Amino acid sequence: MATVGRQRRPKVGREVAATARVHTGARRWAATAALALCAVTALGTACARGAPRTAGTGAAVPPALYRVATSRPAVALTYDDGPRAGPGGTEAIVALLKANGAHATFFVLGEEVARHPEVVRAAARAGMEIENHADRHLHLPGLGEAALRRAVAGGADAVERTVGRRPHWLRPPYGALSPRVRRVAHDLGERVVLWSTDTRDWTNPGSGAIVRRVLGRLRPGDIVLMHDGGADRSQTVEATRQLLPALRARGYEMLTLDELVAAGRAHPTPAAGSATGAAPRPRR
Repeated sequence: MATVGRQRRPKVGREVAATARVHTGARRWAATAALALCAVTALGTACARGAPRTAGTGAAVPPALYRVATSRPAVALTYDDGPRAGPGGTEAIVALLKANGAHATFFVLGEEVARHPEVVRAAARAGMEIENHADRHLHLPGLGEAALRRAVAGGADAVERTVGRRPHWLRPPYGALSPRVRRVAHDLGERVVLWSTDTRDWTNPGSGAIVRRVLGRLRPGDIVLMHDGGADRSQTVEATRQLLPALRARGYEMLTLDELVAAGRAHPTPAAGSATGAAPRPRR
């Protein structure tokens, strides 16, 4: 299938007289529209300057979500690269979450879902949220249009076939992001989510270091990045074992991403603005 070229963005005011007054009015209108979009902060996200728009519809593509602005003491623990069977992966983490009455979100790879569908189904039955990490662990911004769409849709298809629910969040592998990745995800019914806390657990720093990175600057609405696949994740399993009671002792709930977003709507921060982090560096 041929790669689809980038569409040129239409010039503002092309169909009206090219006078300074018209261009000024167009710019003012665009600025007003952008401010109106930025005012919608129920999900606790910041506006992204120059957000792309879906081709042919004019619908704004939402910025990536890094954390949720909420006054409710709650966080979303998220795990990438699974599912992985055995004691050093997804199954062990799900067992800990279930035993502690906690929920989490798993961003799964389509090819791994095909290898371990029973692990994904068990996680979903335990109340975990299953979302999209693409079909394979690829650098999405480097793909052509057709390949990018296949990668995103392939991961979503694998999740839907396995748990009967289509994902609506995409976490790009490596956290590698571009306006085109956001646009394609949006076209396919998904929004990009990254994280506010990177534990860097994939470097195997020790379970204590992973725990300290979560608790050290803990805030309501944090989205925490960890991994349950790609390699043996015994340190992450042990860190999860320690984190769950530690978070609860501080009065925090461990929610799925959807639950955390709902908490942001129900319990927004007093100042509606959002807190996002800088775009994370590629990992792994």
